[in-house]
Amino acid sequence: MKQCPKCGAEVISNTSGTNSPFCTTCGFVVTEEVEENDRADTENTIQAEADLDRSKQVVARDSSDENLIRLLETVDEVGDRLLVEPSERRRSGKIAVQAWIEGLLSGRSIRHVAAASVLISCRLSHRNRPYKKVAVAAEIDSSSLHETCKVLVNNIEIELDPPRPVHYLPYIYKQLDLPLDAFDPYSWIEQLQEMPKGNPVGVAAAAAYLDLQDTDSSVSYREMGELVGLTKETLWRQSVELRSPES
Repeated sequence: MKQCPKCGAEVISNTSGTNSPFCTTCGFVVTEEVEENDRADTENTIQAEADLDRSKQVVARDSSDENLIRLLETVDEVGDRLLVEPSERRRSGKIAVQAWIEGLLSGRSIRHVAAASVLISCRLSHRNRPYKKVAVAAEIDSSSLHETCKVLVNNIEIELDPPRPVHYLPYIYKQLDLPLDAFDPYSWIEQLQEMPKGNPVGVAAAAAYLDLQDTDSSVSYREMGELVGLTKETLWRQSVELRSPES
């Protein structure tokens, strides 16, 4: 049983002896030409729908590719602002690409994922960047950056060592444009029998501050605080704690 191309009725018969079937509802005679045109229209409709679906897929793919390009550009931008080493920058890009493949950009901004990729890469090389400074470089807030980092670490299955004060010293001295091997900030940390209490960034900054005292490269608490994203009061308290073993 066929469908009438004119009225849509599902009753077509050729019991009248005619060569061509006709619709018993409206009387329309369905010739082979009409059937051929109808089939062509149907095929064209199906093809058009398929083309539309492919077009949507291409647009989606192009949009996704564009997001990846913007993501990698933002990784470079954040890396430039944080003086990230070339090896760390390459790894940042790989982490960002993996996040893109895993669909972790969904519901998150490109800047957050880019910043998290840079921060994680630096931590893997033990040349940590403070959360607040990475957030400033990416023009985002540090709390949401922290959450994005956790998402990337958990989904990409990255193993990170706990942050230690010594991991931040290379960044601090690079920001000061000073050769780390010409100074000895580690002595202020190594003299302690236990891990210093407080923020590892603050401990590192206080150690660097004490190390640079009485040198031509000395800095104030305020300057060091701005460098790592902490207040001068926080650094002062941390410096007092580092000095305490000598008292």
